[in-house]
Amino acid sequence: MSLSVFDIFKVGIGPSSSHTMGPMRAAREFTLGLKRDGLLAPTEEIAARLYGSLAFTGAGHGTDRAILAGLEGAEPESVDPDSIAVVGFDSARQAYCQHYFDSRGIARVYAMDLSGGVWTLLRDSPDFTPLEFSQRFTGTFSADGRRIDGRWESAQPGSAWELDFPLSYTKTG
Repeated sequence: MSLSVFDIFKVGIGPSSSHTMGPMRAAREFTLGLKRDGLLAPTEEIAARLYGSLAFTGAGHGTDRAILAGLEGAEPESVDPDSIAVVGFDSARQAYCQHYFDSRGIARVYAMDLSGGVWTLLRDSPDFTPLEFSQRFTGTFSADGRRIDGRWESAQPGSAWELDFPLSYTKTG
């Protein structure tokens, strides 16, 4: 039997895979259990309590991101460790939001809307970082729903929106 180092060690999100892979799997299994037992639809809120080293270093090691991704159904083997976005419902604002993290240490929260065939992400208030500029993504769905053509824009305070870059998503499967 041959054994690779990759059979023993896995790469996960965050600076500490040991603090992300287990919590992500546990959160995913929890959600699958709710679904299996018919309890997912009526569930309005989930709270996670961390203990031991996860409680002391969780946010700094990416445990919070891993739990959110696991609750959304992500598996450690399929998550890009360099970036992750989690979509959730903000009960305080009665709206969806996207929580974005990447390998540069950037963490942002975008208000999200999907209506009228348009997907909008908007960041116009401070979140984890000071608001030095506003950001938005606006994407239009194709008639068959297989493509989204959009654009990221930014605006300095008191200025008009300016194009950062266009972006298109195409469903391949």
